[in-house]
Amino acid sequence: MPTTQIQPDLNERIALIFNPHAATNRRRCEELTQLAAGQGIDVEVTTDLDALSRVADRLAARPPAALAVAGGDGTISHAVTAMRQRLGDNIPPLIALPGGSMNMVANSLGMPRIDHAIAALTRNDWNTAERATMQIGSRFGFIFGLGLVTNFLELYYAGTTTGPRRAAAVTAKVVGSALVGGQTARQAFRRTAGHLRVDGDHHQRPWTVVLAMTIANFGIGFRPAWRAETAVDRFHLLATDLHAAGMVRHLDYIRRGRPWPERARMIDAHAREAIFRPAEAPLIYTIDGDLYQSDDELHFAAAAPTTFLIPRLPV
Repeated sequence: MPTTQIQPDLNERIALIFNPHAATNRRRCEELTQLAAGQGIDVEVTTDLDALSRVADRLAARPPAALAVAGGDGTISHAVTAMRQRLGDNIPPLIALPGGSMNMVANSLGMPRIDHAIAALTRNDWNTAERATMQIGSRFGFIFGLGLVTNFLELYYAGTTTGPRRAAAVTAKVVGSALVGGQTARQAFRRTAGHLRVDGDHHQRPWTVVLAMTIANFGIGFRPAWRAETAVDRFHLLATDLHAAGMVRHLDYIRRGRPWPERARMIDAHAREAIFRPAEAPLIYTIDGDLYQSDDELHFAAAAPTTFLIPRLPV
């Protein structure tokens, strides 16, 4: 769904939730917070979820005209969740500043690099974009996954670094291992058995992957959910029980965001809601790169869309 050019009046207050532990922010914390404060932006540094909860209470009592969030994808999810739990669907427009390691949400929106974006916040010159938003249990986010997605994240987080280079290295290792039937591939493609219901259609399999997205960018050039941004009231869900070698053979479909051939046994749905009931507990799943677990069935559905603002840089 394309962005549009509008001029929302943001001469009123802009607040900034700043996660100092996010990858980019950690290296440039003082520089970036001073840059924002110097423009009259209300900077709220949140060191943990308790701090974020207190900040959300204050912001809900006096909502800003726009809320900037500087952190990774998980920080954006936590911020959206905290504000929706307090304000319902009436949260301020969001500005997703790429302060993390992968920044899938910010990159999908075409956000400029974080220092340039912060410097442009008070220019009141914006593009705007609406993105479908999923409610997963009590949380809100833009990417949900289990199976291959969570197995990959466990391998990714096991290293000493994060970011696109680390993700590319893990991807290469998984693909290489799949070609020879290695241990890394067995770990990455470990299946999750369960019952999946998508808009009333029932499916029971040992799942290699279940992925639902409302943004197109999955990092390092992969765009598996080609319909993710085509509607604000649905998410694009992909699920299959294809084995490791078969997944690797279809890697180009994942990278380019193309419809899979029928032989791949892919469930491809532009859905409003889904329920996953695991055969065994706990169920490990991810929302926007953070890992969670559940001992019960998991319901995820399209919630009200989120409005994002993208600052337009001077030419």
